[in-house]
Amino acid sequence: MLFLKEMYDLADIIPYFVLHKLRFKKIVEFKYNGLSLKHSLPYFCKRVLMNNIPEQMKYAKSHEWSKLEDDNIVRVGITDFAQEQLGDLVYIELPEIGRQLTAGEQCAVVESVKTASDLFSPVTGTVTAINETLEDSPEQVNDEPYETWLFCIKTDKPEQLDSLMDANAYQQMIAE
Repeated sequence: MLFLKEMYDLADIIPYFVLHKLRFKKIVEFKYNGLSLKHSLPYFCKRVLMNNIPEQMKYAKSHEWSKLEDDNIVRVGITDFAQEQLGDLVYIELPEIGRQLTAGEQCAVVESVKTASDLFSPVTGTVTAINETLEDSPEQVNDEPYETWLFCIKTDKPEQLDSLMDANAYQQMIAE
């Protein structure tokens, strides 16, 4: 197998990858923030694009995202990193509406073709809604992890979200 070594600027290659959806194996060296990185072109571009982590959310070490909305409702989903590590999701077990949760309590399960993973409540409160469309289409989480929420919790303690990571801290954690 022939590998070509070329030097690209990240700003030039990402738009090209997105527009042309490259699918070939090619080892390239990237200069990014003064670092030289060597990866296959599709792998590197996917990792850079994937790490577009929304700033308005908070993140748990267990890879759930949380977004505080009006009336102290916390919307919960899983991160792009989590869904990528899990692979294709085939089933999601959501908590029952009305269930009382404490922060850190296991409350849901996502199952993929590879494995199953527990999800944990980011705050103390009551489950007020679940995303019922996921019963028939759990793959929505793979397609749009930051748009596809799993459940909502009404909390009296929104300050508990302060103990979670912001986007920068989460980015650093998954980069290690």
